[in-house]
Amino acid sequence: MKLRFLCAGHRNQLSLNPGQAINCWQNSFDTGQLFYEQAMWEDALPHIGCAFETAEIILTTKAVDTPCACELFMSSAILLAKTYMQLGYREQILDVYEMAVYRLQREMVGNSIKVARINRNLVDLHKNFQGLIERQDSAVATSPLEAAQLESAVH
Repeated sequence: MKLRFLCAGHRNQLSLNPGQAINCWQNSFDTGQLFYEQAMWEDALPHIGCAFETAEIILTTKAVDTPCACELFMSSAILLAKTYMQLGYREQILDVYEMAVYRLQREMVGNSIKVARINRNLVDLHKNFQGLIERQDSAVATSPLEAAQLESAVH
């Protein structure tokens, strides 16, 4: 499943205007986080999803330096996964994790100077998702098959 929160027009507009993308990310992330903190997860989801997609645009367009863009992207991925967890969307948690890992790994290609930093980001991402999955597993009884699928996806 591909996670989509931005329409093609907005995605294109943000890709062409990195300054606008930074503002969009900040507004979306802050709004989503506010809703999340108020346990309004359905309301938080589209904002956090928008922040996640916009952070990927920021990373791609080099609107900010790579370490900062990776932090925005990771923060968005983690908050999006937490929101999905609160809503009980287990498959989407794994989708976010896989998309985030894949995107960060792509960033390392041809960028030997930043490989160590991005590897640390990947380790942090893994720890956050592992903790998230463990919390969800303890909160919800899972079938052995589901637990094995989650475990294998994170490792």
